[in-house]
Parts: sequence; C-alpha cells; structure tokens
Amino acid sequence: NKDLTTNKKYDIDLGQQKYDLQKKHLDGLKQNNEEKVKEYEGEIENNTTTISTLAEQIEEYSTAVAELQLLVDAKSETEAKVKKITKLESQIESNLSKFRKDISFFQHNDDCPTCRQAIALEFKEKELTSLTTKVDECDHGLTQLEQKLLEEQAKLNAINETQKKIQALQIKIATNNTSITETNKYIKRLEKQLEELKTNTTSTEKEEQELSIINESLTADNEDKMSDEIFVGSIT
Repeated sequence: NKDLTTNKKYDIDLGQQKYDLQKKHLDGLKQNNEEKVKEYEGEIENNTTTISTLAEQIEEYSTAVAELQLLVDAKSETEAKVKKITKLESQIESNLSKFRKDISFFQHNDDCPTCRQAIALEFKEKELTSLTTKVDECDHGLTQLEQKLLEEQAKLNAINETQKKIQALQIKIATNNTSITETNKYIKRLEKQLEELKTNTTSTEKEEQELSIINESLTADNEDKMSDEIFVGSIT
C-alpha cells in the first residue's frame, strides 16, 4: 500500500508538471496572439494617420496649383505680345535700312543717276533733314520696343518657371495619391489579418483540449490518492 501511494504521488507530481508546462505554453500562445493584435492595430492607426497627412498635403498642393495657374493663363496673351513686338521691330528695321540707304544716296550724289539731272541743293537738304528725323524716330521706336520686348520675355520666363513649379506639384500630388492607394491596400491586408487573429481560435483549441485532458487526469489521480489515504486510515 505504501508503494502504491508513492507511485500515485509520483504520477500526480508528473501530471502536475505536465499541466504546468502545457498551461505555460497555452498562455504564451494567447499572449503572442494578443501582442500581434496590438501590433496590427497600431500599424493600422499609424497608416491611417499617414493617409490623413498625405491627403492634407494634396489639398495644399492643389490650392497652390490653382493659384499658380492664374499666372500661367496669361501665357498666350504674353506670347502674342512678343510676336507683335518682334513683327514691329522687323518692319521698323526694314524702314530704317531704307531711310539710311536714301541718306547715303543724297550724301554721295549731286546728280540723279537715272535722269542725269542735278539734284537741287534745297531739295537734298530737305530730304536729308526729313530722312534723319525718320531715322531718329525709328531708333527711338526700336529702343522702346526692345525694352517692351525684354519685359514681355521676362514675363514669359516667369510663366515657364511657374509651369515647372506646377508640374513639380502635380508630380507630388500623383505620388501622394499613389501612396494613399497603396497604404489603403496595406491597411486592408492588416485588417484581414487582424480579423483572422480575432476570430481564428483553432491555434489554441488543440492546446486547450490537451490541457483539459491533463487536468481531468490530474483531478482523477488526486481523488484516487485521497480515496487510498482514507482507506488506509480506516484500516489502521
């Protein structure tokens, strides 16, 4: 009877150790599951915040693009002015060339090379005065046009730089939109994994069943041990 009691105690101690190990393993699985849930929830929250930040940036970029676009809208008008000024310059330069050619003619000819008649001095001086005035007017006009052309070209350069800024902002908007799309996909994957973690208990069900079996066996052994002790006590 003593040996039987010793063996029973040994079986109970062994069962208790097995139960403790199984429970520790099960608790570890549950803790790991809870940690993963918290990790995924934190990751979802962080990525949701990222999407909000990206959306705010898109709004800022879009507002900036709209404001800059107002400057770019004047490009066609400015280009038309540059074209008009260039055409006027060409016309004035053509007239200027003719006037200077005529001045040179009167300065170097006393007779008409066509009719061979003498050119009256009074007429020559009158023509030279008139032509010189026209040359001065053309030179003055060209100077003014050149200044105006520089101003319009400066506007065009500014518009071109503005277009580059708009393109850079549009690239940022497109990049942010792509990031938002991909982040949303990532969040959906995390949400799916999170849902699986919360609903899928099969990973611990087997361990819980084993723990229950061990506990039942341990309880039965303890009851047997108590029955044996009571029996031995009644004999003595």
